[in-house]
Amino acid sequence: MLKILGLYYRLYDWLVSDVQLTDEDREQVHMLLAGVLFTSILMWSYTLNSLFCIPSNNLKVVAISMTLIHLFSPALYKITKSIAPPTNTFIAAGLVFQFTHAFYTGGFYSVTTVWFSILPLLAGVVLGRWMLISWSVIAFVAVLILLGLDDQTSDIITEGGRVWSYLNISMGYTVLNLTMMFVYLFRREQYKENLNQKTDSVRTLLRIVSHDVANPLMTLKLYLNRIKKRMGNTSGEFAKSIGGIEKSANMIQKILEHSRKLEALNSGKIQLERVPISLNDIIDNSIFVFKDSIERKNIIIEYDYEMNSDVVIYGDPISLKNQVFNNLFSNSIKFMDHGGKISIEVDKKLNEILVKYKDNGEGIDQKEILDIFRPDVKTSHKGKDGEVGTGFGMPLLYAVLNELGATIEVVSIRKEEGKLDHGTEFNMKFIV
Repeated sequence: MLKILGLYYRLYDWLVSDVQLTDEDREQVHMLLAGVLFTSILMWSYTLNSLFCIPSNNLKVVAISMTLIHLFSPALYKITKSIAPPTNTFIAAGLVFQFTHAFYTGGFYSVTTVWFSILPLLAGVVLGRWMLISWSVIAFVAVLILLGLDDQTSDIITEGGRVWSYLNISMGYTVLNLTMMFVYLFRREQYKENLNQKTDSVRTLLRIVSHDVANPLMTLKLYLNRIKKRMGNTSGEFAKSIGGIEKSANMIQKILEHSRKLEALNSGKIQLERVPISLNDIIDNSIFVFKDSIERKNIIIEYDYEMNSDVVIYGDPISLKNQVFNNLFSNSIKFMDHGGKISIEVDKKLNEILVKYKDNGEGIDQKEILDIFRPDVKTSHKGKDGEVGTGFGMPLLYAVLNELGATIEVVSIRKEEGKLDHGTEFNMKFIV
């Protein structure tokens, strides 16, 4: 067994010796080699079956030529540096051989047609879902062609050859599927292990960068405060420049704070407390924080304090106020025209509270909705008045809700779609 593994890895090293590979590329090459090597055993078994049990010279030629093409197909990777040509070649060689073998052993009713179902699986494992679909269509068409040629096919296999074919199917199909699944699961575990190592490395780098940036940033802000005190109430280009530097420094500080808290939540280093907090207090806080922006843009807030006076949410007060609702208000105001509207509705149920937060702002592109809670995907845009976001607000909001056992769903309609009900709706469900 060790010798076989040694030969396998020598072949793998030869194929990839002059190619720069990602983890996904290595995974595909391993699946290609495993697929070719294990199906080669079946191909040679059917070749011997064709040579000794089926009196057809045409089949013998196809059997030998297709089996050799199948066996040496990985060499195409060495030439093309692409996984698709060798994969499609070895699968196509198997299809041609299986089709021809079936043609001389009963046509559409031949047991060999069972192998048509394995081709899409092999293609999907190595090349992904689109090739799985493509080869499923090809295999289906091949079966239909055999059905259409039913009056031209023959059944000239010997009884011993037929038993041999049944053994190939009963044993080969089981062994092949088990082997492919074993290889797939083994490589997936290795991939997960590598991914975890990289994640740990990224987290370590984040901690180092956060610490190293925070110290000089604090010094920069101290010097800015000194300069502002000496300047007094003076105005002009220099004062604008100082204001711009201070704004940028504050933005960097926010990014550091958000990234630290997000990393701490995701790694389980901090756990949020769950205490009762009035929803009215949460909304009051957000309106107070954004009072100037709300008045400047003449934004209407629709919320029934009296009806919701007894609504209590269980969670961490600071996180619910700052990371959840303040984030929602901030984004709404940022992407809302003057005279816009924010409405907050509550649906109280036995064991849960549904909070529907809706604005009539620009809306979110449908392609971005799935990614707005991901910290590794850039979805931040400039606001109506040029406001710049950190890109961490929504991922942090999602992390906080997830930690509290709450859920959130997003529905959005872009303003340019021409509909009057444009805007974004966030439906949050809190467990009581």
